[in-house]
Amino acid sequence: MAYSIGSKINEKLIRVEVNDVGDYIVLNPADASFTTRYAAFLKWLEAKEKELETVAAENDKKYEGRKMISENEDGTLDIDVDQYSELVNIYATAYKEITEQLEELFGQDVLKKYFRICYEVNPDFIPDMDYIGDFLEEMAPVLNEIYDAHFEKVKGRYSRNRRGKNTKVTPISEAVKVEEKGEE
Repeated sequence: MAYSIGSKINEKLIRVEVNDVGDYIVLNPADASFTTRYAAFLKWLEAKEKELETVAAENDKKYEGRKMISENEDGTLDIDVDQYSELVNIYATAYKEITEQLEELFGQDVLKKYFRICYEVNPDFIPDMDYIGDFLEEMAPVLNEIYDAHFEKVKGRYSRNRRGKNTKVTPISEAVKVEEKGEE
């Protein structure tokens, strides 16, 4: 699925289509809190991935390196149900937590829109790390494009040349000298 950046809804809001059916979310590039929350989410996600690696290693120790699924001599499979169930629950809980964090960050049921078909097939669908990674990889260039364009717009609007036409900017060193003279 590919994103497309649609037309502006108004001066501040940008429509971003998140699937082939036309579902979209709205982003406000002037919302400085979003970029802060997005950066915090990425750090949190990195820590969560490390936590999952640690839990998997602990699980291996707990089950003494016993294979979760092994093949018997006759070709049938043996599944260590306790080990399998425990590990699946750990990952499902983590994926659900990541999904909740993403929904909180973007809002607007972004993952339900992005993975619309999956949710139609299974309303209890929880995307795994592969799907979450796909979402983040597709969203990153869209966010970069939107926020880079906004940054350039703001930079141009408040550049030194533009400010100089309408306002006098006093360097801090001169402002301090004026205050010191006024105190005497």
